[in-house]
Amino acid sequence: KLCSSNFESSDSDLAFYSDISPIFNGVKYQVPTPQLCPDCRLQRRFSFRNERCLYKRQSCLSSETFLTTFSPESPFKVCSYDEWWSDKWDPQSFGQSYDSRRPFFDQLLELSLKVPHCPLYLRNAQNSEYGNYALNLKDCYLVFGTTDCDHCLYGKSLSECRDVMDSLAVIKSELCYEGIGSEGCYNCQFFSQCFNCRDCFMLEECEACINCALCYGLHRKEYYVKNQYVGKAAFDKFMSSVSPLTHFKLEAYREELVTLSEQLPHRESFCIQSENCSGDHISHSRNCDWCFDIKNCEDSKFLFWTPKGIRSQDCSYNAPDGVELCFETCSTLGSRCMGTFMCWNNDSAYYSMECHYNHDIFGCIGVRNKQYCLLNKQYSKEDYESLVSQVVAELIQKQQWGQFLPKEMSYFCYDETIAQEYFPVDEGSAAALNLKWRGQEASKFSGLQVKIPETIEETDDAILREVLTCKQSGRAYRITSSELNLCKKFQVPLPHKCPDVRHLERLNRRNPLTLWKRKCQKTGKEILTSYPPNAKAVIYSNEAFRGYFYQNS
Repeated sequence: KLCSSNFESSDSDLAFYSDISPIFNGVKYQVPTPQLCPDCRLQRRFSFRNERCLYKRQSCLSSETFLTTFSPESPFKVCSYDEWWSDKWDPQSFGQSYDSRRPFFDQLLELSLKVPHCPLYLRNAQNSEYGNYALNLKDCYLVFGTTDCDHCLYGKSLSECRDVMDSLAVIKSELCYEGIGSEGCYNCQFFSQCFNCRDCFMLEECEACINCALCYGLHRKEYYVKNQYVGKAAFDKFMSSVSPLTHFKLEAYREELVTLSEQLPHRESFCIQSENCSGDHISHSRNCDWCFDIKNCEDSKFLFWTPKGIRSQDCSYNAPDGVELCFETCSTLGSRCMGTFMCWNNDSAYYSMECHYNHDIFGCIGVRNKQYCLLNKQYSKEDYESLVSQVVAELIQKQQWGQFLPKEMSYFCYDETIAQEYFPVDEGSAAALNLKWRGQEASKFSGLQVKIPETIEETDDAILREVLTCKQSGRAYRITSSELNLCKKFQVPLPHKCPDVRHLERLNRRNPLTLWKRKCQKTGKEILTSYPPNAKAVIYSNEAFRGYFYQNS
């Protein structure tokens, strides 16, 4: 309905929609087939999640100033994190009666403009106030979607890491720099899709390798350079030639690795210890279709960044506890939820935002530990179901039932959210699509241009007092003492680009969150892969790649 592309709803999809259709007042309200394709559904959910745009605001309940994802000009009210979770205010005091003469979502938006909102989501963070959607941090800085990490800087989707910097989707790793989509690595720099590697430099799709450099697709190798065994003396000599590392050298090494990898087979997807699954970066799952970055999931479809997803569809960012029988949710945990954003541990929640530990709620904002609430107002079970039946009848008539929240309900402008990272549009296109747009550039430095030293050996603490200018975006940024210390430890030059540009570059080094039908270039078998048709890489089916991979081990 939005982009005019074709998509299918299978018999299993129809069975799922029937299973999740709720019963109110003795009537089952069937969830219809989606009106938008999977990509457009994902784009809409992503347009509700602002991870990285942080501002300073003052509490609507006190004079306290804090960091928040709500910009100064945002019409939404914000209080501090501690205030939001306290008993200083009552979400139900803003409750309003449903007016059948007015559109339901207009009333829900009106409610969201009244209720105070949580500034950002950062729990149990020690000396780690610059971050969002993060849990159990110590001495971390500008990390997002991250859990159980110590001394990590400039990262997204890190888990159980220590001393990791400028990385994306890295798990259980230590002393690592610029890793992407990897797990169990130690003392590695510039690596992607690697598992259990140690003391390595610039690797891609390697497993259990030690002391390797500029290698692709190796398994259990040691002292390899450019996929050739060289022995310890030659390896040490090569690594001596790498130092001192400069950005010029770094780009030359990247080009060498790209050239090497384009000549060798790539697997259709990273699907580990999983059965009957399609997508990418899937582990310990079964019967999951078109899923990305999932673990321990079953019988699900269109899941993204989700652990423990059970019989759910179109759900994104559901860590750490997952979802069950949920549909069209973002940043949600719980069961039987639909059309929810930032809702944790609810049962049977519909079209609600920032609601936690409830059951049987519909159209609520900020409600906690309640039941049978509509527009933040509590009712008896009978009255609740009677009123909800009226609301659902309205949504069915307007073809809004079973869809995600309307884009107008997002707290944020499109260019503040991760939708702009995965589905970028310009300001003109945003206006044509009726998307909110902030459009204000981040701070730029108009003073002297500070020359960044070429190597880390030439860099001293004086750089910490300087304001630097990103060579790509022109934005101002600074180097922190923790960042300088890690760069010295890794023996890598200071970055010439601001954190946001570096983040986007890492995202672009991963494959898109979609699949294409292609043929295995070894067997001719039809496969589903996240490598687009114009990708230069040689693509093998997972079975064919395993045979090649272990044969060459």
